[in-house]
Amino acid sequence: MKKNGWRNYQKRKGNGAIWRINKFDLRQFAGKEKTLIDLGANHGEFGIELAQDFQSITAVEPFTEAPKLPKNMIWVKKGFKDYVSENTDTFDVVFSFAMTKQVKEKDNLEEDKIAIGHYNLTKQGGIMIYETQKLEDRPLNKIHVDKMLLEFREKYGQEIVSGNSRESGKRKYYVFKK
Repeated sequence: MKKNGWRNYQKRKGNGAIWRINKFDLRQFAGKEKTLIDLGANHGEFGIELAQDFQSITAVEPFTEAPKLPKNMIWVKKGFKDYVSENTDTFDVVFSFAMTKQVKEKDNLEEDKIAIGHYNLTKQGGIMIYETQKLEDRPLNKIHVDKMLLEFREKYGQEIVSGNSRESGKRKYYVFKK
């Protein structure tokens, strides 16, 4: 993908935030009294689209500048490792969409540490939604995803919902409850 390809990544057909909000039925986890964190927020499309559905939204993204944000949304320009090492907040809903492999590579974190970071961000009774990397014809991604699922299941227990995500790359999604 070209460097500027990230600019519209969440707006492209099949990658779109709105498409995934509908496909994963994400609004079922929303509430005016609930908080959301979007890890690896890209250009913040999920938060912008869901702002009216949550009390507050935190978008964590190390590589992109903040877009114009709704009043109830904050932008944190940090990587996962730095954010979780300094953060003390927990959230009702945690989004982790196709970002854990980048965390492993950029932050040099193993899957168990990535899963612990996610778990620690999730409030008791809260939801964490994990979308995999592309799996089709990508054996290293498959190994990583299998390790992530093992670690998430160890922390959260068995997922409460799972399904197919984007057809491109045969991605999947999983919903865990703490």
